[in-house]
Amino acid sequence: MFGWEFLLDAFWRMSEFRPRGLNGPDPLSPSLILDWTRLMGISLDSHDVKIIMAADRAFLKAEAEEAANRRAIEEAEAAAARSAAPRHINRTR
Repeated sequence: MFGWEFLLDAFWRMSEFRPRGLNGPDPLSPSLILDWTRLMGISLDSHDVKIIMAADRAFLKAEAEEAANRRAIEEAEAAAARSAAPRHINRTR
């Protein structure tokens, strides 16, 4: 069993190999964790893997919240730009 600093560092290093979908980062898969530990020549016990998976869930939740906030800001800016655009009035007689 490793300390939390090592596991957090391992999590971030594994994240470099994380696949990304159209909606952002995908979860770390058990096979990615296994492949990474084999590549690095380390062995994680089940407790270590649970900690890494918990860190991954927290990361994905924060990423989703940040993406939602970015979308809300972009939508608000677009709405403000639309309302500030000059309106052409068709004045035909």
